[in-house]
Amino acid sequence: MESIFRNKFWRILLVIFAFLGVALLVFTLVKWPADKARARELEQTKQRCAALDCRADSLMAEVEQRDSLYCLLMDSLSRNNDMLDHIPSALPLKISDLNYVASLFGYRIDPIYKVDKFHSGIDFTSTLNAEALATGDGVVEDLKSDEWGYGNMVVIDHGYGFKSRYAHLNKFAVEKGQEVKRGEVVGYIGCTGKATGVHLHYEVMKDDQLIDPADYLGPTLREDDQSVGESEEPQGNQEKE
Repeated sequence: MESIFRNKFWRILLVIFAFLGVALLVFTLVKWPADKARARELEQTKQRCAALDCRADSLMAEVEQRDSLYCLLMDSLSRNNDMLDHIPSALPLKISDLNYVASLFGYRIDPIYKVDKFHSGIDFTSTLNAEALATGDGVVEDLKSDEWGYGNMVVIDHGYGFKSRYAHLNKFAVEKGQEVKRGEVVGYIGCTGKATGVHLHYEVMKDDQLIDPADYLGPTLREDDQSVGESEEPQGNQEKE
């Protein structure tokens, strides 16, 4: 009896284990594709994350590069603005104080020697003690006073290779070594030195070479421009150095 019971018990136990084995196999067969899909999805997610990380690194590098270029551009603009402020490119006197342009840059008949001579600047006729203005930012390099030649003269070093001269002044308004801004008064127009009338003789130099100031003052002061206005020149002894 006991033997029969034992045999029956083991058979039931085997049936249970067999059932569990079949259930586990079915569960595995059902679950395995889903696990495989999740594993594949997980791998794809990892790949996308890696791609996003690479893209983020690329964007950060691009941002840093553009930031560097922006800094270089701003620095360049700052230098350019500073250079533009220093280049002598304004009239050396108020337009309301200008009577007319007596002589331009280049060869002309000298008003004293009556021969063809090179004129190194532009002569602006004006009234006595009208303000002579700095044509760009810079530093007063020198003040000179001669009984002949330029008379009382201010020399401004604008940097970037540019210098400007203001000659035949009646008196000075600046000191040597003084920093000046464009439009600041540097002296008062007179008739000192080799001059036959009240005017401002204005010169510009680049790298110590005289250049035509009209290159920086605009086309109305060029020799080939007919608007200089010879008809406006007053009669009499008004020739300029």
